[in-house]
Amino acid sequence: MESGLRALLYVSQLAEGLDARSVAQVLAVARLNNALHGETGVLVFDGEQFCQYVEGETPRIRALLRNLLADPRHENMRILADLPIGARHFQTFRMGYVTVDDVDVLHGLANAQAGEAVARFQQLVASFDVEA
Repeated sequence: MESGLRALLYVSQLAEGLDARSVAQVLAVARLNNALHGETGVLVFDGEQFCQYVEGETPRIRALLRNLLADPRHENMRILADLPIGARHFQTFRMGYVTVDDVDVLHGLANAQAGEAVARFQQLVASFDVEA
């Protein structure tokens, strides 16, 4: 079994018929689960689209990915990066959260290659006031 730290970065759309209350519920559960399992990361939401970066031990990230793929609260999930990392980038956030008004902010990430997408996401998050 693979071990070590792994990062997952994906974009998806909020499922039709759901609203911002659903996002708050997702965030609350993610923070609880991440605290229990040692994952850290940041979720960015633009009102329509999610972009989440999460990092942790490889077996936990693999399990999280399976859960995300089965979660009906979002659709059109596209994995931008799923790769081993040497150190955490967001170790202070069990699940940081940012909302953005500009829907074009996340579109630039969707076309980037894995390493480039992660670097762009990190730069993007550094420019925001992240809710811890």
